[in-house]
Amino acid sequence: MLRYALLALFFVFCLRPANAQKLPALIPYADSNGLWGYANAKGEVVIQPKWRLANFFRNNKALVSLDDGANYCIIDTLGNYIVPPSFHWQLQWAGWDKTSLNVHDDAGHYGLADTNGHLIIPMRYEPYYDYGPLRLLNTSNPWHKPAIVVKKDGKAGIIDTEGHVLLPFDYEVVSLTMFSYLNPDYIFVKKDGKVDIITASGKSILGRTFDAVLADTSNRNGFIAIDNGKFGYIGYPSMQQLVPFKYTYLRRADTFLIASMDGKYGIIDSNGHKLLPFSYTGITPEGHNIRVEKVVTEPMDKNAVPNAGLISVKNGKSKAVYTYIRTLDGHTLKPLTDWMLRPDPFGRQWECGYGHHMAAEWKAYESMLPRVIVNGNAENIYSKDSMQWQVMHNETQLGHYSIVSGSKNNYNGSPQYQAIVDRNANYITPPLQYQLISYNAKDGLLVVCKNGMYGMLDMQLHQAFPFQSKEIHYGFKWKTKLYALIYNCACPAGTPSGGIEINYMSFEEYEHNRAVYQREEINRTTAV
Repeated sequence: MLRYALLALFFVFCLRPANAQKLPALIPYADSNGLWGYANAKGEVVIQPKWRLANFFRNNKALVSLDDGANYCIIDTLGNYIVPPSFHWQLQWAGWDKTSLNVHDDAGHYGLADTNGHLIIPMRYEPYYDYGPLRLLNTSNPWHKPAIVVKKDGKAGIIDTEGHVLLPFDYEVVSLTMFSYLNPDYIFVKKDGKVDIITASGKSILGRTFDAVLADTSNRNGFIAIDNGKFGYIGYPSMQQLVPFKYTYLRRADTFLIASMDGKYGIIDSNGHKLLPFSYTGITPEGHNIRVEKVVTEPMDKNAVPNAGLISVKNGKSKAVYTYIRTLDGHTLKPLTDWMLRPDPFGRQWECGYGHHMAAEWKAYESMLPRVIVNGNAENIYSKDSMQWQVMHNETQLGHYSIVSGSKNNYNGSPQYQAIVDRNANYITPPLQYQLISYNAKDGLLVVCKNGMYGMLDMQLHQAFPFQSKEIHYGFKWKTKLYALIYNCACPAGTPSGGIEINYMSFEEYEHNRAVYQREEINRTTAV
């Protein structure tokens, strides 16, 4: 078998033009046990087979693996290890120059080695990022030389490429990139549950600590911070408080800040001056404009039915609750539309019967409802297997599927089930008594919620990620690990849905891995 393999390789090389490359001195081959070694062009075994994978030599070095590519080694032309198996190298580099190898020992302590097998940084550190290896950051930092964020004994710090400590191991979180868009000398840290921005010497730039500071790369004039559950605004470059910490919610919208106080919403500027009174029940950015809403309660009569089915009963008298919306110019805050009754997000207008004034609005809203094909018709509500279903969401970017919700009595009945179906209403998953948060069709992962606990299931409905109180939005598999986007919301009561991401580092690393994951998927699809 070896002879035939080498003969075939011989013809591949020899039938090329005369100036083509000669046969390599060492050629990988596999024995009858599937182990790889090296032979010369004469078919003589030079290096005995012992590896599960073997590559051609380049500059007298070759990549081999003992475990089908889980870990790699580098050998010389005699078969001696240059980078040994004990380094557990997984083809991961610390920088783009590909001169520093991420290596770790059996206990999972990481270090760096060069391609000659010399340890540059001893294997004594814990990886800071969840996906394992040490990550070499560029010279855009306070020390103006490559730096690495690592952990030691559970605490984060920063070292250089020679292992010298640049920032002591005193922190729970360290980031050189979170506020580098403002100043590359800024280091974001978290210690004892409080966050700060410090210099290379450890001096506080803010002069105090906060519950959270929210980076906003599209705004170079300041950022929102949270202190004792209240929101305020810090200006840049002064790094002084411009908006006092008295609001239950702040969100930047272009040059304004949407704020909430005492259950009402208004708009202020970055110095805290009121631009729109705190008289609204909600304010939301809509592109370059602003949408405001207010709730009006009126006496109930036979022709007045609330748009969301809400009825206020007090002293035996019923009242109808209406929500009105209006669009404002995002720069001048002048009205662009009149007040209009908000369409019911749950699609109940047809049950209540508003009369002629809602017909046009309901028809427009109904045309946008998600649908699946049932018996040749596009339906939002349909019957199947003695159950009533309503299509809640159509997904087109991450695979064509829909999330449906229903029960045996009606789609709003109890007990409530949810399922994933294809565009023809065929089950991808059976009906489940979970709330379905998201579905990764590529990796076969369901993010589900039950009784306030979030977890992940595989397509056999086995638990793939433990249930926990932290809100999981999405999951995927990348390399050999499973990832979950966990959205930590430190939002006081009355904060609009969506929340604010304060655990920025976990989000940042998730986004990094997801980008790599999606890029690899696109490349793989293109190659096919």
